[in-house]
Order: sequence, then structure tokens, then C-alpha cells
Amino acid sequence: MGSISSATAPAATTDVLWENKTKGPLTTIILGIVAMDDAVALLLFAVSTSVVGILMGNGGDVSLSSSLLDLVWEVGIAVVMGAGMGFILYRVIRSFSDEDKILAFSIGAILLLIGLAIFLGVDIILAAMSMGFFITNFAPRRSKETFHLVERFTPPVFILFFVMVGAKLDIKGLTSVTVILAVIYLLGRIGGKSIGAITGSVLSRAPRSVRRYLPFSLLSQAGVAIGLSIVAGQVFLGPLGDTIVMVVTATTFVVQLAGPPLVKFAITRAGEVGLNITEEDLIRQSRASDIADKDIPTIKENADIKSILKIFAERDNLYYPVVNEEGVLKGILPIEKLKDTFIASDIAEFLLALDIMDQAEFICRPDTEASEVRDIFKNRGLSSIPVVDENGIVYGMIEYRRMQQLITRRLLELKSKATALEKV
Repeated sequence: MGSISSATAPAATTDVLWENKTKGPLTTIILGIVAMDDAVALLLFAVSTSVVGILMGNGGDVSLSSSLLDLVWEVGIAVVMGAGMGFILYRVIRSFSDEDKILAFSIGAILLLIGLAIFLGVDIILAAMSMGFFITNFAPRRSKETFHLVERFTPPVFILFFVMVGAKLDIKGLTSVTVILAVIYLLGRIGGKSIGAITGSVLSRAPRSVRRYLPFSLLSQAGVAIGLSIVAGQVFLGPLGDTIVMVVTATTFVVQLAGPPLVKFAITRAGEVGLNITEEDLIRQSRASDIADKDIPTIKENADIKSILKIFAERDNLYYPVVNEEGVLKGILPIEKLKDTFIASDIAEFLLALDIMDQAEFICRPDTEASEVRDIFKNRGLSSIPVVDENGIVYGMIEYRRMQQLITRRLLELKSKATALEKV
């Protein structure tokens, strides 16, 4: 039970981080821990089951050294098998673009690996984890595509898994001893992880936010812990195995309710929420009013060249809206058009803005989604789009280059804020 308690549910924890777009030292540490501690839990479980088996007399006359050699063999073969199957799968699917074929080969490789692990008597979970580790680290681009496809296949498996787990939780079997064990297990797991997190943070001189809030982020327990408890129930038949399954399943229900909210509390207090925003996220969250240049001066349709030149000289915009006396949009005046007018015409100084402006091909409202604005820029090859209200009054101007500069500046600000957290 001690080895099982070391596992932290990666899915429940990372889902909270991804949902809140977190970035910073606490997020980095959490991701590193949940990525590694399941593998550590598997190794600890393999060692503990071997030792417990010997202590219970299940090993007969087999010595401890012989059992440890068997353990090394079991773990080593599982890792080699997983890495080998991952390499084979990578070689097979790297030339495929058909999603159906990739999914079929991926599921087939997993099932084949499980069958070989059962046949050779090695750890199934460790073999599967080694396969995923190989693909992720040696073929990162293809692994993302492959895992995305496999994720579509997993919901029924997860549902069946938890149905089987629920079937193991027999309320009638809950005795006072089981309840006491569950409470001790829960308190011991929380206390052990908290003490370990604080001690590790202090020894590694981690930022203050890690020392304060890491203990709140490691409580979730799910798939690996329940899977190991079921394996324990199969290894130790009878009351011992049933008790382990019941204790781990019951405590999982508790920590899965409390774990994700505590992760949210920790990352919020650490100030890391919303710092992992990508360009796509910013575009998706923004509207035309957020990216428009609202302070841009408008050019009256009857303005002469001298007035126009003064406006161009005072600003670095390349496109200006041309309006009538009521402020209603009439067209767009780009700086290139102004240059062409001087080059091609001997009467340029007698022209008005109305004579040289271009008609606006597209306009948008302040509440138009920024993603739609970006698509118009890309699909139509435009460089600027006026923003007007429902009456046609100019609200602002969006230039593609200035929109990109604005997004880049915001991303750099968020990156600087995340970097600053590492120094606190």
C-alpha cells in the first residue's frame, strides 16, 4: 500500500493545468513529478510485492537474492520490450498519413505488447509505459498525432475500467478494520507527499511558490494506483488482496474530489494561471475591439494633400480611414496610394482625400471575433480592415502587421511574467 500511494494521477492534475493555461516553476515541477512518479510507483510495487511474497512464505525455499534477480529480470525485460515495440510502431506508422491505419497499428501494437508481457511473465504496465516513453521522446511529432488518435479509442476502456473497479468496492465488506486502514492510508499518503514535497523544495532551493503550494498539487490518485491495487488483489488472493483493493478504491473516490480543486487553488495562489497562452489562444479569446487601433486619426473626405501629409507624418500607420462629416466610413487611404499620386500626377496638390482613396473591401464590427478577422486577412490577402459600428461610424483600424506586433508583445509580456516567478 505504501508503494501504491506514491502514484499521482497525471490526467486529473494535468487537465487542471491545461485548462487554466498555466506556466511557471510550480507548473514545471508538477508536470515533472506526475510524469515520473507513476514509473517510480511501478518499480516500488514490483520490489514490495516480491519482498512481501517472501515474507509471507509464498516463495518457498527461494532466497531473497534470487527473488531480486527475478525482479531485475522482470523489470528489465519489460523496459526492453516496451522500447522495442515503440521503435517498431514508429517505423511502421512514420510513412502513414491515413488516420485509420495509424489507429489500427497503434492499438494492435499495444495488444501485442500486452500479450508478450503476459506470456513472458513481466510487468504489463511498465512495458506499456516504456513503449509510450520511447515514442514520446524519440518521435515527438508523430507521437502527438498517434496519441491524439488513440485518445479517441480510450473512453470506453476507461468506463469499463472504472465499472470493474466499482464492482470491486463491496460496501458489505467494509469493516471497522478496513475503515481504519483507509483513514491511515489517506492521512499517511497526504502527510508523506507533503513532507516529501516541502523537503525536496527546500533541498533543491526551489522558488517560494513551489515550497508553499506543491503539497496541494500531488493528492490526486486514479488509474495507476487502482490498477496496481487490482494486481495486488490477484497476487495476494483472499482477504489481504481484497482489503488493498477496497482501501485504494475508497480513498481514490475521496482524493479525486479534493485533488483537482486543490491544484487549482495552488496554481492560482502561485500566480501562474493564464501565462501559457499561445498565439492561437489570444486570437480565440479576442475580438476586433481588442486588436483595433482605436486612436487612429480619421481623414475627412474633403481634406487636401497638405492635411493628409501632416497626419501621415505624425503617425506610423500605413492605412487611414476616410470619413464624411458625420464620421461614416467612405474608404481607406494607404500610404502607397499617396506615393503613387505624387509620382503620377502633376495636379496632386489639388486633389482631395475623396479623389485618391480606395474603397474598403471588407469591414468588421467591434464584436467580430479576432479569428474571423485573421481569416479575412489570410484568405483575401488584405493588409488592413476598418472597424465600424452599426451606423458605419469608424471605431478603429486593424492593420495585419500591427495585429501581429500586438500579439507578439502580449506573448512576450506573459513570458516575462512567467520567468520572473522563477526568481521569487
